[in-house]
Amino acid sequence: MLSTVLETVLSPFRLLANKTALSPQYRAIELAPTRISAVAPFGAATVLAPLGITETVHVDAAAFLATVSSVPNAEMHLSIKDGSLVWRCGTAKGRLGLMPDVVLPRLPLAGKQIPVTDQLIRAFKLGALSAGGARDGMGTENMRGVVLDNRGQPMVYATDNATLSVYILGDTPLIMPELATISEQGAELLASVMRPGGSLSVTDTALMYQSDTVAAMVQQTRPMEYDLRAHIDRYEYDTDQVLEIPAERIGAFARLASTLAAKAANSRVQLTVGDGQLALSFQEGSTQMDEYYLTDALQGFPIQDPVELPADKLVKVLAHAKGIVVEHLHQNPTVIFCDGPFRCLVSGQ
Repeated sequence: MLSTVLETVLSPFRLLANKTALSPQYRAIELAPTRISAVAPFGAATVLAPLGITETVHVDAAAFLATVSSVPNAEMHLSIKDGSLVWRCGTAKGRLGLMPDVVLPRLPLAGKQIPVTDQLIRAFKLGALSAGGARDGMGTENMRGVVLDNRGQPMVYATDNATLSVYILGDTPLIMPELATISEQGAELLASVMRPGGSLSVTDTALMYQSDTVAAMVQQTRPMEYDLRAHIDRYEYDTDQVLEIPAERIGAFARLASTLAAKAANSRVQLTVGDGQLALSFQEGSTQMDEYYLTDALQGFPIQDPVELPADKLVKVLAHAKGIVVEHLHQNPTVIFCDGPFRCLVSGQ
């Protein structure tokens, strides 16, 4: 197998490997003649792949992944000799010491299944966009996680207190319980391994994905203590309230704002809506950037006070949004960025 192909095959395991874990089970990657497996506290994965070895062994996952990513693009040959995994790739060669055998859990068989589509994959990517930041301030630990909500209109959502990302999966409920909450890492793992044609099943304790070549399991976590569904429904809008923003100009704005925001974590973008235009402004020190969007849809719209939005959060949203909803500005400094079934509520000041 070419090293670049093997590196692609191994990509899900970069989310599972933990070189500082105390348990050998979480540091190891299992290499078998026809499959690769690894486990983390939040989930596990197995990928079918011919490795050319004749026995099942365990090596340090971080070391093996680093090795494969650093070798030349050539055929990767593996063998077991004298207590080591011996590798050769082009003109490079080396060996990795074997770990004592560990017992990795076998993934359970899936039950009732949900067909995986491009939309479901996108839901776990974009619905989880706001996950991972709800760790600052009082009570935010109770808001961590990514929720697959099956009450009526199914959707995936997450929050970091400043933003709330949502992806709506249509109008038909899925074959699953009403609610399932997983970690940010779990959502990232599912989004990375799922492909159209596979299937997802949801039990009371886990989400399981299966295809012809990949199996993955993600443990459910403690549900959020606050039900975000009512908050999402509060900011419902009609499609005719969406103002389109040119994607290429959004991209230019996002790239520059991202560079500036990286130097100042508390930087903010000012959004102003007036009669016939929407303006975004970013200023940090002596650097300033402005964008103006003229649109007939805002003709006669009452001039609103400027709203300051967190720059680092906005940068992530702008990479995926093509429209904006400003109808709620007169009630609350919350701006909705959207693109079809994806929306992200950004709280301002």
